Amino acid sequence: MNLVKKKPGEVQKLKKHIQNHADLTNGCLFPETDVDIIIAIVTRFLHDHVFQKVLCGISPGLLEAITYVETSMLSNVEPKRG
Repeated sequence: MNLVKKKPGEVQKLKKHIQNHADLTNGCLFPETDVDIIIAIVTRFLHDHVFQKVLCGISPGLLEAITYVETSMLSNVEPKRG
C-alpha cells in the first residue's frame, strides 16, 4: 500500500493497461482474481517484450521453411479422440 501512496501514477498506468484488455477487465469483476490478473499481465509482458517473434540471424530460406512447417502443423491438427 505504501507504493501506491508513493507512486500514484503507476496505479493509473496499471488501470489503463487493464482497461485496454477486455478479458482482464472482465476478470476484475470476479472475487479473488487479483493474483490471476497480475500473472496474466506479467505473462503478456514476457510474451510481447522478451520472447522474440522473429528469429534473428537466420537465412530467409530457412525462415520460410520453418514457417511452412509451423503452418502445416497447425493446419493438420485433429482433435483427440475420446
